[in-house]
Amino acid sequence: MSSVKEVAEVAGVSVGTVSRYLNGQQLKAANMAKIADAIQQLDYKQNIIAKGLKNNQSFSIGLLMNSISSRFGAEVVSGIEAIVEKQGYSLLLSGFNGDAQLVNQKIDYLMAHAVDGLIVFLADEEWQGMEKLAQMTIPVVSINSPNQLVNVDSILVNDRTSVKQAIQHIISLGHQKIGMITARQTDYGARERLAGATEAVALAPMFHW
Repeated sequence: MSSVKEVAEVAGVSVGTVSRYLNGQQLKAANMAKIADAIQQLDYKQNIIAKGLKNNQSFSIGLLMNSISSRFGAEVVSGIEAIVEKQGYSLLLSGFNGDAQLVNQKIDYLMAHAVDGLIVFLADEEWQGMEKLAQMTIPVVSINSPNQLVNVDSILVNDRTSVKQAIQHIISLGHQKIGMITARQTDYGARERLAGATEAVALAPMFHW
């Protein structure tokens, strides 16, 4: 297996320059090109474990989600994985499938693997894991679930407005009766979608569900 020293020799740069390149630092374009060519020529494979021990990082991101079986969930996982891998990280996936009793256990599992960050997807506002999330010292992002935790960032889809606009468009086409199948109202997104539909109907007094 090739070493950093060998890469440096082939590229004609110092070992420190190669190390900075491997750590994602910006270098002179010419040096970056030479190092990239040397890595390809030597088929160099970075030792992620050794790198993690040195930097106190695992280079992995934990993804905790309610259900991984839905088509939407699978697409989200695929998108997240593509992004983290481009940044040199791996994705560690764990699901609790609606079983609230598993939440804390799953969080402990991910933390035991020393993930550098945690993404929580499809968790309810009254989620049991909120207490543990509040104690996290690593970056935490919640997708499609609001929270009041100062250490957790939230990414929310504007379901209410999008559904409201969709219903208003259908009404504008002259339709008088529209059926709507909703998910369980324990889910934040489901509540927002129904609220958007209700607001649209309230603005059209001649309309009937």
